[in-house]
Amino acid sequence: DQSSRINGYNFSDVLSVTAGNHRLRFGGEYRFSQVKFYFNAFSRGQIIFAGFNNFLTGTGTSLLGSGVFDRYFKIKDTNFFVQDDWKINNRLTLNLGLRYDLYGLPVENEGRLVNFLFDQVRVGTPASPALPPNGFIQAEGGPLAGVPNVEKTLVPVDKNNLAPRVGFAYLVDEDLKMVVRGGYGIYYDRISTRFANTQLFNYPYFALGVGLPGILRTFQNPFVPLPTPSQFPTAATVPSPLAPLAPIVGVPIAGVYVDPNLRTPYVQQYNIGLQWEFWNNFVLDVGYVGNTGRNLLQIISPNQPVYNPASNSFAAPFAATAVSALKNVTGGVQQLQTTSLSDYNSLQTSLSKRFDNGLQFLAAYTFGKSTDYYSGSALNELTNVPGDQFNWRANRGRSDFNREHRLVVSGVYAFPNRNYNSGFADAFLSNWQIAGIAVFQSGLPFSVIDNPGNAVIQRANFNRNFNGDIYTSGSAGERLNGYFNTGAFVRSCPIGTVVAGAFIACSNAGAGVVNNPNFDPANPFGNVRRNFLTGPGQKNVDLSLIKIIPFSERFRGELRLEAFNVFNRVNYANPNNNISGANFGRIERASTGPRVVQLGMKLNF
Repeated sequence: DQSSRINGYNFSDVLSVTAGNHRLRFGGEYRFSQVKFYFNAFSRGQIIFAGFNNFLTGTGTSLLGSGVFDRYFKIKDTNFFVQDDWKINNRLTLNLGLRYDLYGLPVENEGRLVNFLFDQVRVGTPASPALPPNGFIQAEGGPLAGVPNVEKTLVPVDKNNLAPRVGFAYLVDEDLKMVVRGGYGIYYDRISTRFANTQLFNYPYFALGVGLPGILRTFQNPFVPLPTPSQFPTAATVPSPLAPLAPIVGVPIAGVYVDPNLRTPYVQQYNIGLQWEFWNNFVLDVGYVGNTGRNLLQIISPNQPVYNPASNSFAAPFAATAVSALKNVTGGVQQLQTTSLSDYNSLQTSLSKRFDNGLQFLAAYTFGKSTDYYSGSALNELTNVPGDQFNWRANRGRSDFNREHRLVVSGVYAFPNRNYNSGFADAFLSNWQIAGIAVFQSGLPFSVIDNPGNAVIQRANFNRNFNGDIYTSGSAGERLNGYFNTGAFVRSCPIGTVVAGAFIACSNAGAGVVNNPNFDPANPFGNVRRNFLTGPGQKNVDLSLIKIIPFSERFRGELRLEAFNVFNRVNYANPNNNISGANFGRIERASTGPRVVQLGMKLNF
């Protein structure tokens, strides 16, 4: 039910000129890409049951999608650069450069790009919906009746992308073979085009009907009766003309829309280091490496319910029956922005030995820390950060991918060849090598979250009555059933079930009067800091035994016996961090696989 065709065209050239002590380079590039795809989203329908008993009673949640499922995008990129490598004298060399990048935004062939400006929203009623202009705009040439047109790219293209670069290399002492190197540069990168792909799910080109079989629908007819794809796009009214189809749950406006002030993300990189060949073929490298990211991608939830201390309640800015108040990317209303920030600082050292007497190795150690507000996810850069998804500055913490310590040791040793006075022995016992790589690294950070459903995606609260260490003791393998003390945390969800005055359980309700006694009014989306805990570290060793088979001067074979995770060590993943789940605090899986041994043959010519 899906297809994709991608074509890319690239034109580039570089001119190099040497004039005295200057080596000048001038270059440019033009790229044109086009993507045609079709994705049939939820068109066959899904029924989700919370458990087997719900299946037997026919009580669950149904999903059915309908809409325009194809898109044709075109993107144009251009860049130019000039660089001067200036050798001032035998000791000092400067690298000076300037680059300009123009990253185009996607243009849809039929103008089927739509945006929702949350500061211009007008909400009507199902009986009298607000007609355009009501917050919706569309790309030039779009087919939506009455909706204002803007540029073909939907938002203006950021053209202010000048990137200076400067670097140097200084020979401190020729006899000591010691060099100091440093540099600074600005590096731009294009915005992920996934936000254009998600236009497929944006109202009014798509609707996801959520039904409740066993409650508002029957098990025999569980799905909300949406229009057929040929009847999309629907009228761009607020609320949607489909809203009355599913009372209570509704078919509200949903999608991933775009901040009209989109900017090109960039990183400022800087480093300074010392390289010293302190012994024959041994080089020590010690340096500081850092970067600062600005205009980075993130998504927020503009219709996230807002806490009112006076009434001790949450209410969404727009009626949730008209504009979705869910926080998940695929079901709620999200806005993609380029407002996030990041910082990285590190000490990086390495000791290397060039190949000599059959031995070559490299040992590299990094002590670093990356901090940001939004890290995306391992599979998708568009995701929700548990916590306050509108006031995103409350989500500062270590990056999801941050590892404070990382040591990598690699090397290869060629066994010396000897004359065994035997053709067979010489052929079999000569030309052997052994190679390996070992990685030792600290664990990844994680948050303690409270996520009972798509309406509540936030962090947990600290237990005010807890005293003691948050981490349990022992190795990771000894802490599988409790990596940390779960009693250190309590639910932060605002609303739940109260029986005889006692708070029993949280509900997936983001709006309403707060009744959780553990709720923190000063931190309505959880007072646990983002990514303040660290998961288990990892250790891994891979080894290879290699037999070189010289067939001739031009042909050489390699017989390789390779063992990955040779010691069969279990490296554990982070524990279950969702306080609303049954396995909260438990380690449920490994982060790497078991030992794998393979035999292979390679021919080089």
